[in-house]
Amino acid sequence: MKKILLLLSDGFEALEASAFTDVFGWNNTIGSRDTLLVTASVKPEISSTWNFKVVTEESLGNISADDYDALVIPGGFGSAGFFRDTKLKVFQEKIWEFYSRDRYIVGVCTGVIPLLESGVLKGKRATTYLLDNDRYFKQIERNCAVPVREDIVVHDKLITSSAPGSAVEVAFILLELLTSKENVSYIREAMGF
Repeated sequence: MKKILLLLSDGFEALEASAFTDVFGWNNTIGSRDTLLVTASVKPEISSTWNFKVVTEESLGNISADDYDALVIPGGFGSAGFFRDTKLKVFQEKIWEFYSRDRYIVGVCTGVIPLLESGVLKGKRATTYLLDNDRYFKQIERNCAVPVREDIVVHDKLITSSAPGSAVEVAFILLELLTSKENVSYIREAMGF
């Protein structure tokens, strides 16, 4: 069983998180049925950017990267508190723990920023949100990563993407890496993609 940690922060974008819950949920219903997605955060209940409330399954402090194959961090809005949680020591240390165990690590949109701040993208190709006068994109170079103006960038086991619209495709990429190309083709078709 391949396990994926969906690490949520206050102010996360529900669309970016739901791409992974749906793709991996479909996989566990009609696909290879060999993946398990678990949600975690630094506190029991969090709010999305537009106040959608979520009770996560696990506390981040109880998570060990040894038990997981991948880490996914959806982005969010700073004005909704997204970066408060992502800057916490426990959040940053957990990213490093997954990196040091050679796990897949995914950052969607502004979910790439905590990866940059943790240092795991140093010297690696990456993308992030491309609009808003490039204020997020400019952080790639400031954090010693290699900026790439593409929707999705895969560098070794690090996957970064530029917007909420890329979340479903990134979820399919991760599902293929954890299962098979044939399985992903089947899930794509079943979901209408």
